[in-house]
Amino acid sequence: MDRVIKAIQQMEERMNGKFKNLEGKIKLVTNQLNRMEDSLNIVAQTASDNTMSILKRIDVNTSSSKQDVDYLAKQVGKHEMYFNRLNKS
Repeated sequence: MDRVIKAIQQMEERMNGKFKNLEGKIKLVTNQLNRMEDSLNIVAQTASDNTMSILKRIDVNTSSSKQDVDYLAKQVGKHEMYFNRLNKS
């Protein structure tokens, strides 16, 4: 009976050692995942900031183009009016 108890205790000690080793590996993987998540968050924020700056530059560039288009539309309207007057005369 003592041998059975001793064998069970040895198995328990081996299992405890394996569980401690497994716990250490789980903590290591958890730390690595947390660092990866932090890195991905930084990349996402940077990409968002870059996108916003690009969109702001596009807005500035297109607003001046819109003013040009409005001006040209007025000029075309004036010329159409002059041609219409010449054709009626």
